[in-house]
Amino acid sequence: MKYFSSFPIISYANNSAKNIMTRVDLDKKFKEQSKNFYPYEVQEGDRADSIAHAYYEDTYNDWMVHFANQVVDPYHDVYLSEYEFREFITSKYGSVANSQAQIYGYRNNWAANIDDRLTVSGYSALTSTLKKFWSPVLSEGSSIVAYERKKLDTYVTTNQILSANVVMQTNTNYTVGEKVVSYEGATVSGNAFVTFANSTLVTLKHINGTIGANSSYTIKGNDSGANGVPSQTTIIKQNIPTEAVSYYTSFSFYDYEQEKNEQRKTIDLIDARYSTSIEKQFRKLLKK
Repeated sequence: MKYFSSFPIISYANNSAKNIMTRVDLDKKFKEQSKNFYPYEVQEGDRADSIAHAYYEDTYNDWMVHFANQVVDPYHDVYLSEYEFREFITSKYGSVANSQAQIYGYRNNWAANIDDRLTVSGYSALTSTLKKFWSPVLSEGSSIVAYERKKLDTYVTTNQILSANVVMQTNTNYTVGEKVVSYEGATVSGNAFVTFANSTLVTLKHINGTIGANSSYTIKGNDSGANGVPSQTTIIKQNIPTEAVSYYTSFSFYDYEQEKNEQRKTIDLIDARYSTSIEKQFRKLLKK
């Protein structure tokens, strides 16, 4: 069955047209039964029609592949090959390097530190803020013998937001989105990204290191070339407490897109035994 062949016909601008805005979904109980689906890992060169041909013996059942995996955009909501992924990144961010240089957010880094252990006394010495990052390790007798990093997936969009009053040393202002570097004399003290800027004020996020505020500091824009001396800084928002900074790691837009793409590599195929009945129900629901 071709996907749009059963869509209802409506009148649009005095013309007959298929109502492509019509939506149907699988029955909730059906979706909750794992036995109704066949897990499949997408291979290099696979397309929905080739998968449908191989599994359902019907190329036109490509819609069923998308339907089972809630794919709306068949070009970008599916797993991309390495070449396709790099093309997508370049198109969206300008280059791979650009996507890797921009911070998407911060996440709890327990997975990279899964082997870390604390003694019972070491855990007791922690503040309440840090204790939430640890889980007890029990002996066979169910007594606590140590603590390990808790498998806790937490994300924040930025670690800190601060504003800086600046005396500009150039005729240009900072550009929203650009990376700025803070110098103490000739030494790099930190960096951040601009969220707002005018001739006297700049607001920054993704703070790394120290953005100092006195005549010995300067803030320079990588793209704009703007250069200013900060006279005062104010923390607007502190999403990650200072004592918990080591428990989080920043990740880039490239990391985010790559992980999202990898998640799409494993898909669910509606078991071939149910393909005929699913098609009949699909046609029936669209006629309502």
